[in-house]
Amino acid sequence: MKSNKKMKKKALKKDFYMEIKKSLGRFLSIFFIVALGVSFFAGIRASEPDMRLSGDEYFDEWNLADMKIVSTMGLTEKDAESLKTISGVEALESGYSVDAMCKIEDTKKVIHVMSDLETMNRPSVQEGRLPEKANECLLDVDFMKASGYKVGDEIELESGTEEDLTDSLKHTTYRIVGAGSSPCYISFERGSSMIGTGEVSGFMIVPKQAFSMEVYTEFYMKVDGAFDEVAFTKAYDAKVERVVDSVESIREVMQQARHDQIVDDAEDEIRDAEIELSDARRELSDGREAWEDGKRELESGKTEVANAKTELANGKKELETGRQELNKGKQELADGAKKLSDEKRKTEQQLASAKKKLLDGEKELASGKQQLAAGEKELADGKALLAKKQKELEEGKAKYEAGVEQLNEGKKLLAENEKKLEQAKQSLPKLEAAIRGAEKGVEALGKLVTNSQKRVALAEKEANRQQQKYEEAKRAWESGSEEVTEAEVKALKEVADAARKTYLDLAEKCSKLRASYDKAEKGLGELKKKRDQLQDEIERGEKELAAGKEQLLANEKLLEESKIQLEEGQKQLEQGLEKLSISELELKNAKDTIQKSEAELQSGWRGYHSGKQEADRQFAAGEKKLLQGKQEVATAEKKVQDGERELADGERQLADAEKGILDGEKELADAEQEILDGEQEIADGEKELEDAKQEVQDIDMPKWYVYDRDVFEQYTGYGENADRMRAIGKVFPVLFFLVAALISLTTMTRMVEEQRVQIGTLKALGYSKFSIAGKYLGYAFVATLGGSIVGVLAGEKLYPYIIVTAYKIMYPHLPNVVIPYNMKYAIMATAAAIFCTMAATVFACYKELAAQPAVLMRPPAPKQGKRVFLERVTFLWKRLSFIWKSTIRNLIRYKKRFFMTVFGIGGCMALILVGYGLRDSIYNIAVIQYEDIQKYDMMMILDEDASKEEKMDLEQYISGESELSDELNIYMKNMTIGTKDMEEEAYIFVPKEEEKFKNFVVLQDRRTKEGYALDEEGAVLTEKMARTLGVEAGDSIYIQDERFGEKEIQITAVCENYMGHYLYLTKGAYAKLFGEEPKYNTKIFQMKEYQEEKAMKIGEEMLATKAAINVQYMDNMRGRIEDMLTTLDSVIVVLITAAGMLAFVVLYNLNNINITERRRELATIKVLGFFDKEVAAYVYRENVLLTIIGAIAGCGLGYLLHRFVIVTVEVDDVMFGRNIELKSYLIAMLFTIGFSAFVNWVMYFKLKKIDMVESLKSVE
Repeated sequence: MKSNKKMKKKALKKDFYMEIKKSLGRFLSIFFIVALGVSFFAGIRASEPDMRLSGDEYFDEWNLADMKIVSTMGLTEKDAESLKTISGVEALESGYSVDAMCKIEDTKKVIHVMSDLETMNRPSVQEGRLPEKANECLLDVDFMKASGYKVGDEIELESGTEEDLTDSLKHTTYRIVGAGSSPCYISFERGSSMIGTGEVSGFMIVPKQAFSMEVYTEFYMKVDGAFDEVAFTKAYDAKVERVVDSVESIREVMQQARHDQIVDDAEDEIRDAEIELSDARRELSDGREAWEDGKRELESGKTEVANAKTELANGKKELETGRQELNKGKQELADGAKKLSDEKRKTEQQLASAKKKLLDGEKELASGKQQLAAGEKELADGKALLAKKQKELEEGKAKYEAGVEQLNEGKKLLAENEKKLEQAKQSLPKLEAAIRGAEKGVEALGKLVTNSQKRVALAEKEANRQQQKYEEAKRAWESGSEEVTEAEVKALKEVADAARKTYLDLAEKCSKLRASYDKAEKGLGELKKKRDQLQDEIERGEKELAAGKEQLLANEKLLEESKIQLEEGQKQLEQGLEKLSISELELKNAKDTIQKSEAELQSGWRGYHSGKQEADRQFAAGEKKLLQGKQEVATAEKKVQDGERELADGERQLADAEKGILDGEKELADAEQEILDGEQEIADGEKELEDAKQEVQDIDMPKWYVYDRDVFEQYTGYGENADRMRAIGKVFPVLFFLVAALISLTTMTRMVEEQRVQIGTLKALGYSKFSIAGKYLGYAFVATLGGSIVGVLAGEKLYPYIIVTAYKIMYPHLPNVVIPYNMKYAIMATAAAIFCTMAATVFACYKELAAQPAVLMRPPAPKQGKRVFLERVTFLWKRLSFIWKSTIRNLIRYKKRFFMTVFGIGGCMALILVGYGLRDSIYNIAVIQYEDIQKYDMMMILDEDASKEEKMDLEQYISGESELSDELNIYMKNMTIGTKDMEEEAYIFVPKEEEKFKNFVVLQDRRTKEGYALDEEGAVLTEKMARTLGVEAGDSIYIQDERFGEKEIQITAVCENYMGHYLYLTKGAYAKLFGEEPKYNTKIFQMKEYQEEKAMKIGEEMLATKAAINVQYMDNMRGRIEDMLTTLDSVIVVLITAAGMLAFVVLYNLNNINITERRRELATIKVLGFFDKEVAAYVYRENVLLTIIGAIAGCGLGYLLHRFVIVTVEVDDVMFGRNIELKSYLIAMLFTIGFSAFVNWVMYFKLKKIDMVESLKSVE
């Protein structure tokens, strides 16, 4: 008994492995469907924590501070010591920062300059090193790429305001020693500023000693235990929030202490100033007495200078007389020297000209001799070349004549080959006709052989049947049965022998027919072989003939070119002989000319030398006389120079005296002015002292601002992107997994139903229900578990890596992608997959195992045919062909298969459509928000503390700026609004002029596009906020104000809006609500034609007036949003790709099941004479209809899923669109149809492999 049980167990185990091998396609389809579903579920769900871990590792690596504290009046060491005593503060570091301007080409950019901290916010150096000296800096690597700066360059800064930059920094020029990134700036955004265009373009890190400030601008703090928590999580936020609350609790005390310190320091400075003012009054009195003494000394000096001027005038007259006589002698000497020089120059020029002509003649003679020698050599070379060309020409003529003869022979041979080819072509049709006749004969013989074989088989069957009857009768007769007589036995024997003889005769005839058929077939083969050989010869002959013709044409062309070349060569040879004769004659004439020129040149040189000697003798005598005159003039000139020197000394002394007097007068005047300035300065100092005393009394209480990491640019944005992934991971993978699970369920159910006969046999053999079910449960478990393991291993690495890497487009300095395995999601996905497939298998097995073995061992009764709905539409049904009627009946008869296939195709179509719909909904919101809803180009935040003069300067600039077409004053403030159930924050938006407001902001319904206008009775709320609060038009909400408390207002309309939350009121409604007019703190502008460069320049000018705090550019905000949403592109591509892969696997699986279930049906129509393509078309018609119906159903399902997903994945401050573009429907449908077509193509080969005999064997 135990042995039998063990054998059964072993048999079942063997059958289990054989079942996997036999149905490997089904096993792999479950495996891959589960793998896709699990990988997508686990991978997308794990992407959100992996994003947080990647960001947290980066922040921990560079030790990003957990908190930041800034104050309006700076921070001191005493503040730092007080903060360090707070519980939870692990470390505190002080730092400096200031915004400055740097020039890049024709524009100025804002740079945020900050001090290098010891341990926190450490920069990542990508090139160079950290700054060490006070005039060194590390520059933002992204800014360097955009601006063209390099390591080693110098960058010059300016304040961008009226204040001197040296009040904040010790230097204005810094050497760039490094390039890098900072954990404070993980994206491309660098924040806003109150200088320049209002937008920071980059950061710069310098040592602390580079700053000249007396107090710190900020503190950075690390929270105890926060390092061990993951950023963006509740645990991390809770630890930081506790310390923030602790700092907030002592903030007022610290503010008061800082205020008192500032007042004490100011009063000390006032007392020092009063002492300095008293000293200045005493110094001013001493200076006035010294000025009176200097004035008396100056009058005495003026008298002495007047007497010296008279003596100097008499000396000048005597010197002038001597100078006139000297000038006369100099003139006579100069005239003689000029005459001698002119005659000498003229003679030298004549001699030089003659010498030049002689030298030129020698050069020409030498050149002529060289040309003569070259001409003689050239003449000899020409004669040799002509002789060589003559010989080559004669050889070329001989080759040409031989080529003509060879060409004629080739033409003759080509004509013969063409004739032979034509004869072969004429014989080919006869051979084809013979082959066709032979084929018909072979075909007829084949049919006879087939019919004969059928008759032989029937005869054999009949002979065996008669022989069996005879043997049964004989056994009965021999056993003594009275039912059979001897005569009947003999008669049956004769019948059996006759049947046997008939069978043998037919078999012999069939054998002879088969031999004739083989012989005919062999003859047909020989004829075909002969035909093929003849066709090959014809084809080869045609190619050779074409090649020969082509070669002849080429040779003929070459011969023609050779003939032309020979004629050209003969012509050139004749011309060469003629030129050679002319050259010989010219060479002879040149020799005679050279000999004559040589004789003339020798005569010219003799005349030149004699003329030069005579000229030299005459010039020597004239120069001697000129030298004597120069000596006499020099003696007279010395006397005059001595007199001039004495006179110059007197004038210089006089000038010095006059200068001294002028300097004295100037010094007296300057001293008098200094005395007056000193008196004015003392008066101003007294006034400033009074103003300072008043300012001390008016010093405001300093404000502390305590921030967590949200203060760092894009830190919050990174967390929101992780939240988006969490939202997507909650919805999309679940839908994806459901489709995969249902298809796996269908597959296992069909498998159990297919094997009902085998289940019945096993039950009949005594196997228990649990043992039989265990085989299918094990099959499902192994496929599901294997797919789940592969899905988890691949999905939790692949999908997070793709998604986080895609987000690195926005956050390029995140160095590492941290993607650990998340067992939570792995276990969830694996458990769900195993539960679905195991539950389906248990259900299917329970249904089958409940039946009796005899029932299971018979095939299920076919579905009863029923009239379909289309049959009642007679005018349409009559026009359908038989094939189409059969296709429609098949679809309706198997309703389970119909609905599962439609659901599978529709589900995949819906998933693809949701992916494209997300893209449409997300990418359009920036365009709609900043082009169709908010139509202004710029927004300026006003400084409420600005003076009247600064505000007037701003208004004058705006009114004079021609690029601005319109402006609107508004009051905007972030306030808490809510209902009794919940509270949220939104911007209160109050325009000054309601008529102009509609040109700047469009209030309309998102669905109907109905426009709304503001009225005095209530407010208009944006759609996302209305949905969050659960209110609609006609409901009331309250506004929480710090001064006025809660104020209730009615919502008159809900308007379309995608970015941020707004509550729009008229100024009358605001006044009615709060009892005062709104204080307009913001301006919005429209430009005639928006250009970024012009807008930046206008913003810079506005900020320069000091009345504006910040300027925002709507186009820049739109660009930032589009950049942020662009990173979702890769995520959506992942969703679409995964949905496409699932669609392919689902379609393949459903088609595979369909064909497997209908093997007998398809084999039957093959036996009835359908060709493979017709059988395929029979199946394809159903698949095409199911694909179209499924795609249409998928459009509706995809629309509903898209609405659900879009609402789920939205974040707090953003509302996505609800639209799906028509092209997205078309693309999703084309993908679905394309996958279906590809699967049909793959299934065609499976349809071809259906064995008619095997499929039609009896299953009973």
